[in-house]
Amino acid sequence: MVFRDISTQLIEVADYVYNMQPGQRNAMILSGESLNIIYLNKGLLELMLSSTDDMEVVIGCRVSPKQKGDIVALMRLRHSNKVTLAIGDGANDCSMISKAHVGVGIAGREGMQAARSSDFAIGKFKFLHKLLFLHGREAYRRNGELILFMFYKNVLYVMVQFMFGYYSVFSGQTMYEKWIYQIYNVTFTGLHNIWYALFDFEFEKEVFMNTPIFYSIGMQNTVFNMKEFWIWVFYACAQALLILMVCFYSAEDT
Repeated sequence: MVFRDISTQLIEVADYVYNMQPGQRNAMILSGESLNIIYLNKGLLELMLSSTDDMEVVIGCRVSPKQKGDIVALMRLRHSNKVTLAIGDGANDCSMISKAHVGVGIAGREGMQAARSSDFAIGKFKFLHKLLFLHGREAYRRNGELILFMFYKNVLYVMVQFMFGYYSVFSGQTMYEKWIYQIYNVTFTGLHNIWYALFDFEFEKEVFMNTPIFYSIGMQNTVFNMKEFWIWVFYACAQALLILMVCFYSAEDT
């Protein structure tokens, strides 16, 4: 009887979602008891998931710790190209936090279990806004640019010597003095990179909090992608050629 009621309700929800007007915003509330029955039937599970895809928000009430983790795992499986985030403040949220791509634990009255099993720990729920729209956004941008820079400086390092091989008949003669090779990585990956990673912000902090559209660079992957990678490689090769020409022809008569 319960199975039939849940099936009927899900069919009604699916019909409603199919016929709803464009731009209409809806929410779904699921109980833990209903989820137990839905999980046992693949048809009901697929019907529920297809309905929730068009929902603005889906709320699970009276769910067990295991069900919280199962919901996150289910979303990761269904939307493999999406990044999931789970936030909780108690021991019953640890399963959910550990199964999400990004787990955020709130350290407070409920104890430290959630904070210890999370990727990021915050003191209050309101700090999630700043964690996502400020620190998360800037961490993505800075990490992406630093990784591209590492490729750039290594290509620049190697390509000068590789191009010089053409003039030295690939004899193995070095372009630089030995001590230059020793200090290159120290110079290019030293204090300035650490300073950039810690203190560089593209805009003032208040601008990030008041302009959520800036957060979209991570969703659209605009900083770290194949196009940007090859642009940096092209710059490295062009600058390597410039360095070779300047150094080689300026010292040609000496």
